[in-house]
Amino acid sequence: MLYLLFQTALWLFIALFVGIVIGWYLRGFFVSQTENEVQATAVDDAKSARLDSETEVVSDDWRPLGLAQRPENVDDLKRIKGIGKVIEGTLHELGIYTFKQISSFTPDNVKWVNEHISFPGRVEREGWVEQAKALADGKETDFSVKVDQGKIVYNN
Repeated sequence: MLYLLFQTALWLFIALFVGIVIGWYLRGFFVSQTENEVQATAVDDAKSARLDSETEVVSDDWRPLGLAQRPENVDDLKRIKGIGKVIEGTLHELGIYTFKQISSFTPDNVKWVNEHISFPGRVEREGWVEQAKALADGKETDFSVKVDQGKIVYNN
């Protein structure tokens, strides 16, 4: 009788151990799938949020005040870090010729200009508005000094 009780207890212990191992494995499988789904949902949400911000419709109402005709005294916009010959030409096409115009950009103006120069974030990243304010006030920037000294040369 003791032998039968011992054998039954051994089989119950083995069954319990196998059940725990299988349960642990299945829990890990289902939890990792749930975590993957949560991570995938988070990634999808982040992508859609990024796409929403990237696909923000830029209104023509955000256009900065431009000049209808090129004035006689045009500022050398290339003295602003981040503006080269091509971007300066694009700004001129948009009616932007002076530091004063750039210094008065609103956040919506900046979005509009970024859209039209095809370099998203360039205006903010290079600090055009701050540089233009200094230059419009007759001050110098580190970059404008380098341009004036000929250390920054733009080929024709």
